[in-house]
Amino acid sequence: FEGRLYIILDVEKILSSSRKGGDESDEEMEESRPLNITALPAGGTPVARSASPQSTPVPPVSKPAAQPVAKAPVNPPVAKQAPPARPVQAAPASRPSAQPAPVQAARPSVSAQKPAPASPAPAAVRANDGNVLGDILDRQQDMTDNLVEEMKKKRSGEAGVSTQAVASVPGASGGLQDLADVLERDLELYISDVNRNWFEKKLKENPSIPAGFDASEEYVSAFYSRSTGDLWSEVMIDELINLLPEESSSAYYAWNAGCAAGHETYSVSVALNDKYRNLLTRIWANDIDLVNVSMAPTLVLDESEIPARFEDYVEQGRSGKKFVKAITDSILFEYHDLTNDNPYPEMDLIVARDFLSFVPEENHPTMIEDMVNKLKPGGLLIIGENEELAHPGLIRKESRLFNVFVKKSE
Repeated sequence: FEGRLYIILDVEKILSSSRKGGDESDEEMEESRPLNITALPAGGTPVARSASPQSTPVPPVSKPAAQPVAKAPVNPPVAKQAPPARPVQAAPASRPSAQPAPVQAARPSVSAQKPAPASPAPAAVRANDGNVLGDILDRQQDMTDNLVEEMKKKRSGEAGVSTQAVASVPGASGGLQDLADVLERDLELYISDVNRNWFEKKLKENPSIPAGFDASEEYVSAFYSRSTGDLWSEVMIDELINLLPEESSSAYYAWNAGCAAGHETYSVSVALNDKYRNLLTRIWANDIDLVNVSMAPTLVLDESEIPARFEDYVEQGRSGKKFVKAITDSILFEYHDLTNDNPYPEMDLIVARDFLSFVPEENHPTMIEDMVNKLKPGGLLIIGENEELAHPGLIRKESRLFNVFVKKSE
């Protein structure tokens, strides 16, 4: 519409009503006006358009020559006194100033606020538009309610498998399978050759199957490696430093598989910086939890959760303590599913504590082989404290706090 504002108005109806003497009331006139359009150029003076197809003003009504008003000037004073924003001021000059047209012109805003009777919405739409909108909102609410209910069921264990604690014969395969189904459903934790011995022992001690997410989390809390989700203690930092070889190259590369929010990754970085002060250290850290891995590069710490060993590597930020640039620059956090290709260079260290327990067992052969292949000869692989691994290319290394393997030299 080229920047034009359209106002509902019918000039010809006003003119014809004015010739009749304006017997109708203002309110009756407003209700009886048919739809017409007056174009108002953006930022300009309104120009009235008649109801006829032509864009020229309505021809003036002929009057006897004897009438004095026939000699009225083209622009009568009354037309100049009207506000410029009222479109009907463009009425023909031959009309007597005594006619009530200016009175009608003073009320265009009222007709603009009323619905135009000449172009009503179709009856079906007019009758049902409220119902259609209501139906859409109802469907959206139903979808939201269903989603919330499904999430509640998943959290409480009401979906798929009964949430009631199932008594099982200690050590029976059926009990272990029931437990495996519950842990896979609630925690996406898979019982496999990597951790089966631990869970069989746990099931003998406590044969009741967890009931719901919280119970599942509590059931396996003892399975997780120490300091999971926290910065490592000073004892753990020192133990890793003792396991690391002496300097043998110009750079040291590490891979943290399943880094979560980054606490373990930063702990490894601090240990590498303490051990190799003159080397370039680089850590690749990844996880399939998009929220956690996205927040890891700017991890904010509370003063109470920072061990004394980390004080030289943190500084005060706007929201709390954060790691210094030298540490954050040495780490590359990324969202990545490790069951796909992992285009990383050869590594001196791979930290994958409890990682394999959250990978489906059918992916283990490929995943383990990929890790071993990416280790340099003499490189270290650290898995979960309660996990087991057998591979011809690895040799177990003694450690008080870690489950460590060394790659055989070729």
